[in-house]
Amino acid sequence: MVSLAHGKFDKQLVSHYFYNGFWLCAVFGVLISLGLFFGRDILLHLKQDPEVVNLAMPFMTLMSFSIIPMVLFMTLKQFADGLQYTKTAMALSIAAIPLNVFLNWLLIYGNWGFPRLELIGAGYATLITRVTIFVLLGIVILNHKVFKKYMAVSKTQWKIKKTRSYSF
Repeated sequence: MVSLAHGKFDKQLVSHYFYNGFWLCAVFGVLISLGLFFGRDILLHLKQDPEVVNLAMPFMTLMSFSIIPMVLFMTLKQFADGLQYTKTAMALSIAAIPLNVFLNWLLIYGNWGFPRLELIGAGYATLITRVTIFVLLGIVILNHKVFKKYMAVSKTQWKIKKTRSYSF
């Protein structure tokens, strides 16, 4: 929808879709996160070794929380992609891989004076990586000249609306 509005040169509609889409994804990201958090006890009923379940529970907790920044990053990425500005989000997605590997190396094995956290360290590494790429893309979108015209109409378009007439 962002791409269609952009093709019509309707910056108010682009801004409207961005704002409402962001909040819609934020709500669903929290709901998914809560579902994973409260549903992690299913591991106890999957006939897994109790020792494995005990190790997996804190990891699952971190993974459930990391869903929120991941969904929000994907929201920002889709917005940027809809405006044909794909390079930054792609670069951040690619940069996330070595960042996650490096953080895993630090936190799983306790290198460079970091505590040895093993499986929970992998969870922290993923959470940190996802928050980092979300924040960086958010900074770009809020400050880059490509997106300024869509942020400039925020006072008039950034209102959550229950209805919207869509014409494609």
